[in-house]
Amino acid sequence: MGLGASVIAPTAFSMVGQVARPEARARAVARATFLGYLGYFFGPPTLGFLAAAFGLRAAFAFAALALLSVLVLAPLMARRG
Repeated sequence: MGLGASVIAPTAFSMVGQVARPEARARAVARATFLGYLGYFFGPPTLGFLAAAFGLRAAFAFAALALLSVLVLAPLMARRG
């Protein structure tokens, strides 16, 4: 997962910079970076809590649903922007 994130994260931050208006580019990349690192900070403890409370299968199902929510939210955010 770390290997995949090491490729995906810089690409995602670059894409955020390309789609943002020039005057808001730095702020957009900073926000995307903040949200990405927030996920690294809160993700593992959240999955650990869910695994302890509901089992490892439920924790992985939650992670899968969270990842699938990107497919729903990305088009909505693209229309809004």
